[in-house]
Amino acid sequence: MSFFTKLFNNKSKDDREFKYEPDDRELKITIQIKNKESSDSTITCKLPNKNLAEIRNLLMRKDDIFRMGTNCYFLNETSHRIPLEDEIEYKLKEILQPENILNIIQTSDTDWSRLTDKCDHGFKIREGRVEKAHYKAFEIDTNKVVKKSKLSETDRLVKRQKECKTNFDELCNRNLIANVDVSAILPWLSVFLGTSIEKTKNMHKEVSTKYNSIKVKKAEFIIPESSIKLTKEFEHDVNEALSENNTNEKIIDKIRKLKEITEKYGSFYARHIVFGGAIIEEITETSNLRNRSSRVSFQANANVTNANFSQETEHESIESEHENNVHVFGGDMSIRKDEKAWIESLNDFRKWDIIEYDEICPIFDLLNNELRRKVLEALGQRILAGK
Repeated sequence: MSFFTKLFNNKSKDDREFKYEPDDRELKITIQIKNKESSDSTITCKLPNKNLAEIRNLLMRKDDIFRMGTNCYFLNETSHRIPLEDEIEYKLKEILQPENILNIIQTSDTDWSRLTDKCDHGFKIREGRVEKAHYKAFEIDTNKVVKKSKLSETDRLVKRQKECKTNFDELCNRNLIANVDVSAILPWLSVFLGTSIEKTKNMHKEVSTKYNSIKVKKAEFIIPESSIKLTKEFEHDVNEALSENNTNEKIIDKIRKLKEITEKYGSFYARHIVFGGAIIEEITETSNLRNRSSRVSFQANANVTNANFSQETEHESIESEHENNVHVFGGDMSIRKDEKAWIESLNDFRKWDIIEYDEICPIFDLLNNELRRKVLEALGQRILAGK
């Protein structure tokens, strides 16, 4: 049984995009991938005789066979590129060359579907670091995402120095988070991290951390609500967590289960994401006030009088420590010390990474109004207390 037959047999009935008809029988196909920037390659697989839009969906699902990204196009029988919007009009058999050869051209254009894969997960904050969630709470329709590329030179390369004055500011700079509404995020941090509101507010306490950064912005994703579809697994887990009665004991259990959901799917997600490369130098200065005391004792013993005398003197000193850390996101890591060469390596979109998260929202904001209301009922006391 071929990979593609297994793929469809394993999908649930609701998830299948189409059913096999008599003319949908699998064909043994030789795919020739033409690439101007590298040598052509050939793979053999079995595909059903469906329309090209459905064939594209099949070929996008498995990297180790051949990933047909948005920068790949089918070629018709006269070797002309078939526009994406016309793919639904063609059956596979109609464009095959003799001996069942399917020609696909891979351009140097940005593969937006590959970039979408980088931002369709939520994230959580653990020990001061942003960590990508292992499970998907949502999927993104690439066709509905607002994509911006070929940014102007003034927007593309950004060098800056910044000194962070609070722990929260430091957290955001270290993790490439931009323009966060502190009042909206801190209460949720209190819930997700399991700390008290007062402890979370300590993130406003002063620190002294400096950042020197180089950012090369290559593309942006603006993700509208209409492009986001919740996964069935996420909805199921939320419904299950909220199914208990509202007794005090059950409410505590609900909160525990909702926190487990954020561990699995992330606490937050971003609606605006910037891709490219970044080198960030983090310089932390720590000052410690140390007390040093010395004690002098004297004892005299005479025939008549015993005399005891002691004196303690305290000295204060300030000891400073500097710590430098360099974080690299995207680009060719092996040449990061050669700034010009590293920047040039970002001409390849496959070396882009996320270098900025903006418009951060709680993961539960993705739910419908009814589920969101139930979540707030369970978590509301802690959320409202922080505002």
